[in-house]
Amino acid sequence: MNLSANTLFHITPKIEFLENILTNGFAPRYCIEEIGFFTPFTNGSEMVAQPMVCFCDIGLASISEHVNKYGFFGLGMTKEWGSSKGISPVTYVYEHSSTADLIRFILWKTFEMKVSDESNQFLGLLQILKNYYKSSKGHMYKDGKFQDKLYNFYDEREWRYVPFGEIEKAASKIPEIRAFLEKEIFDNIDIRENNNSILQEHCSLKFNYKDIKYIFVKTNEDFERLSDFIEQNYLRNQSKSVQRNMIGKIQVMENLMEDI
Repeated sequence: MNLSANTLFHITPKIEFLENILTNGFAPRYCIEEIGFFTPFTNGSEMVAQPMVCFCDIGLASISEHVNKYGFFGLGMTKEWGSSKGISPVTYVYEHSSTADLIRFILWKTFEMKVSDESNQFLGLLQILKNYYKSSKGHMYKDGKFQDKLYNFYDEREWRYVPFGEIEKAASKIPEIRAFLEKEIFDNIDIRENNNSILQEHCSLKFNYKDIKYIFVKTNEDFERLSDFIEQNYLRNQSKSVQRNMIGKIQVMENLMEDI
């Protein structure tokens, strides 16, 4: 059995979110993570929210545990599409790993440099690079708080889309767009959702219906609802053959999990 799939899975908790993805693309959202082990001036507890869309690269036979944590709805996209969009696998590190030590050292040396446009640009690039590193273990942020249980993130085989290029392009026209949110700002729900709305409008990750390999719903009732949505909304301008082919990609998780 393959540990990874030739598919990138994105899981979401509600069918409304899935319908929105089909209509508008994958909208980046600010996700808060513990990143203190990268930063030379903290005690290891620094948190920051970074804009991203998350995918996982795990075999279909292993998807059940993932959906139990994140939701029973989602899409499986081709890796060819993911590669064409610059979606990258994250690098997992732990606090005293050589990789984390190296990043801290580079950041420290950058801070020691005289303030200049060149050093500021270099520091900005390092901040972007940090978006693609993640602690191999940590506390999951769910239901508005970090969970007490220590979670093994390494099992997720995460890939990420981080829209730093789109944010940079939009910054001149949308000055309020942010490359990251401090925890104090992220904790303000109204401000956070306003920033998420800006990301959705300007940085959504688009795809063609041909890029979809799987569609996940929770129940048979959800299957009927999404089938109608595909015919009447998402692919209403496509042929019946295309619509039927897309409906044939729907997997009902309650049925699938009985067989895996």
